[in-house]
Amino acid sequence: MDREHSLCRLFGRCVRTTTITPFLALILSNFIPHDYDYFHPPWASDSDYLVAGSSMLTSTTSSLPDAFHPNSSIPNPLPSSPKPLPASVPPPVVGCSTQASLWPTPLSAPPPLGLPIYSSSGFDLFPILARIANRKNPTINLGPVDMSCPFVVVDVRRYDSPIIYASPPFYRMTGYEENEVLGRNCRFLQAPGGRVVKGEHRQYTNQEAVAYMRKSLTANKECQTHLLNYRKDGSPFINLVTIIPLVGGAANGPEEQNDILFHVGFQVDL
Repeated sequence: MDREHSLCRLFGRCVRTTTITPFLALILSNFIPHDYDYFHPPWASDSDYLVAGSSMLTSTTSSLPDAFHPNSSIPNPLPSSPKPLPASVPPPVVGCSTQASLWPTPLSAPPPLGLPIYSSSGFDLFPILARIANRKNPTINLGPVDMSCPFVVVDVRRYDSPIIYASPPFYRMTGYEENEVLGRNCRFLQAPGGRVVKGEHRQYTNQEAVAYMRKSLTANKECQTHLLNYRKDGSPFINLVTIIPLVGGAANGPEEQNDILFHVGFQVDL
């Protein structure tokens, strides 16, 4: 200890500091390049930035914050005009995204035999229901009517007014299949097993109700009554029947305003 103090008095400075300072300078010199020079980079201009095809910004004199300078212009990487699609590729659906776009499937030919696409029965039903809802001077208030209601459409031009359409709820309510209903008169519901002859006295239902419906429909008037009907399995049920003669012919044209081709009968299981 006395030796170190003697040396400090001799050189006029601390021996420890004098020894450590050159040692640190020697070590740090190995981490600093010999040609390194401290400088402040100049303000980069727009021309210093180059945009690669992958939208990557490269610069040799600007820092990362400078690369996003608001005055820097970045060209649009998309081509000015898209390449046309081959003739064999159909155009995408307009309004769909790229990932969710669907290719349209055009009909190569009309349906065979001219049958409709969406109607398995071939019967255009919605105009019939619309004409019933908008009929003039109704005498019976039907209320809302939709496809959940059991109903049938009969053609009064044909012999014995056969059923030409029946709604799916009608089949569920009566238990009959389509091939057992179409082409028959509605009277088959008036007896167990459907064995009813035209003009005979009704044994299993109300004869007065049947006579009232026959008289009204002969005069093309709306009618409503309830009577006893029977399902396919022979079980009886009370049926509230409303029959509407449809004025307007087949297409409701100007020359068909007084023609009546169809009767529409609505049923409710009471």
